[in-house]
Amino acid sequence: MVKKKKFMAYLATVFLLIVSMLLTACGGPGDAKEQDNAIGYIAQKLMKHWNNVKAQEGIENLIDSKDIIKYADSLCLEKHEENAVFNTEVDYNSVRMKDNSQRVPSKLIKYYISEYILSNDIKSIEICNKIEEISQIEDLRKFIEKIFERWKVHKFNPKYKNIFVPLIRTASLEQISEMIGVVDMLVSEYNKIALAAYGIRVLTLRKEIKEIGILLNGFSLNYKDKRIRVAADETLEIIAEREGITRDELNDILVPNFDFEMDRSKIFEYGTKKIKVLLNINEEPQKLLLYDENNKIIKKFLAVILLIGILTGCNRDTKNTDIVGKYILTRIEKDNTAILEDEIKNCDVTGFIIFNEDGTGTFMMLNDRLPFTWKDGKITGGDQTISYELDGDKLTLIVSATEKIYLQRQK
Repeated sequence: MVKKKKFMAYLATVFLLIVSMLLTACGGPGDAKEQDNAIGYIAQKLMKHWNNVKAQEGIENLIDSKDIIKYADSLCLEKHEENAVFNTEVDYNSVRMKDNSQRVPSKLIKYYISEYILSNDIKSIEICNKIEEISQIEDLRKFIEKIFERWKVHKFNPKYKNIFVPLIRTASLEQISEMIGVVDMLVSEYNKIALAAYGIRVLTLRKEIKEIGILLNGFSLNYKDKRIRVAADETLEIIAEREGITRDELNDILVPNFDFEMDRSKIFEYGTKKIKVLLNINEEPQKLLLYDENNKIIKKFLAVILLIGILTGCNRDTKNTDIVGKYILTRIEKDNTAILEDEIKNCDVTGFIIFNEDGTGTFMMLNDRLPFTWKDGKITGGDQTISYELDGDKLTLIVSATEKIYLQRQK
């Protein structure tokens, strides 16, 4: 890479000499003074380009924030100021540094954004990675979210499609799950299917194989539009190739096992009691069998995920819109005991529910999308109806007298 950069700088130098010779030999417009000015201008631009190339050669060794700021500042060109999108609408001086309360220079944040805007590829940029390292991540996330909101106001001009890169690079896993809503919005509200597919491909920049893979699998298997399915499928192929595994091996990783053993069993502790759960695959539908400590069957019950699938309806009086919004799964209880607690904490089991103002909604669990209607404290999906309670930002879905699901409103 360094040799390539030096070679490109060499070509630029040769180009400068050729231009100088042409201007001198052909006369060109204006007098000799104008020619000298033109040559001088080209020389200044070339020297700045040369310095830019040289400056990028030692990026990997940068650690100290002062050195990173100094280094990045040396890379800033006129194009970075010109391509800092929405700079009259968004405060580029709002990102604080990680190790103190000082602000990251707005010049660097403009460089950070414009480098991605000007890029034609889906890739991480080394010096931009360094700028992320010295920034308070929450500040940077909020700033990029504001950039995204302005992009939305401007009808998602495809010219700025690489806004997806810093947006996805800096997002938390919880925010990454919101890509489902972003894709839905781009497809259904703005008819920007190619842009939505591009955003999906940017997910290759994330390193969380399982979480990103599960999200992509949902798009690949469940989305109606073929272009979205293809984009997700191709992205999964890229991830598998990057990790040096086959697509089948990746698929195995993406199937949550909920810590079941090879014999399809798992031990749950309920207070002082231990219950063995065994997945019975010899029946249709497949069920979970419960055994007590004496290895006697207690009862049969459908898998928790199927139980949650009942939640195809969460409701609310449509006259009261307090419930409207998105809620993230935080806890599942059966007989006053938390189940799948570690799986939820580790994001092996994820889910959320969205209440729309028109009395409709969507429940998403393990990439299964379940529509419902809500009214008068009831949620109805298909032929199933359950109740809910809202306490501030905490939502409780009451599946039965002994089974509850807890969710938290997303801010």
